[in-house]
Amino acid sequence: MAHQANGNPLISQRPTEGATKTRWYLPLVLVAWLTVSAVGRLQEPQAVQGEGVSITSAIGLAINLLAAWLPTTGALVQSA
Repeated sequence: MAHQANGNPLISQRPTEGATKTRWYLPLVLVAWLTVSAVGRLQEPQAVQGEGVSITSAIGLAINLLAAWLPTTGALVQSA
């Protein structure tokens, strides 16, 4: 295994077996909380700031278009 100068491993290690057994339910709790929150927002929608949502979505669209276009240009290809 490769080590840094101070002896710490460069890659993370798996958690101990006890740690994985005691926290298996946390993702389920998160999903339940998000589901309850989403259903509540659907039942009682809240107003949003249209300008902020539009700006955020435009930035996200631009980033996604750039990410889709860059591989077609060959700019990301590394030469050996």
